[in-house]
Amino acid sequence: DEIADSYRGGEKFCPEETLFYIGNSKNTEAPELARISNAEFWEMGKEYMQRVMAAYPCVKYLDAQLHLDEPGERHIHARRVWVSHDKGYARVCQTAALKEMGIEPPKKVMSRDEYEKAIAEEGLTKGEIARLPKSATDQYNNRKMTFTAKTREMWIEICHEHGIYPELTPRDPSRAGLAQREYMFEQQKEKLPKQKVK
Repeated sequence: DEIADSYRGGEKFCPEETLFYIGNSKNTEAPELARISNAEFWEMGKEYMQRVMAAYPCVKYLDAQLHLDEPGERHIHARRVWVSHDKGYARVCQTAALKEMGIEPPKKVMSRDEYEKAIAEEGLTKGEIARLPKSATDQYNNRKMTFTAKTREMWIEICHEHGIYPELTPRDPSRAGLAQREYMFEQQKEKLPKQKVK
């Protein structure tokens, strides 16, 4: 049915695809992971999804697959939806679901009075004030960031339970896009035919 297909495929409502792995997509198998069987890695993924759904009841995992056939680390692809409740009805909406679960953005947004008080009491400079969030949520301050940080902690805890100790500092978000562009540039360079220099 056309309406159902447009709902499922709509950017606002379609399932969110997530990946979880240990390492990064360029790595080959890390030595500490070599002792973890595919079955144990799959169990780690199932445990992670169960913990996320128990802690955040508006998150529903639909399905997941263990990928072993792609270059880099083995990883799990999972699809999930965010189900919020309004006037007795369930609806798929990430923003509403995060709010319903009480997840707040990582940085508190200050009112005008709070800004003025901070300037007076804490002696904030104009540059420091400029870096404070201007609205309740935006690209750099939103509920999903808090959710991602908390669920990352869950994944790391599961890794520790299995004797794996991943790097604890996530990549700087401001460098994430740059790293992807650099990667894509390198991939394109490799595809170009080698030219002889005279």
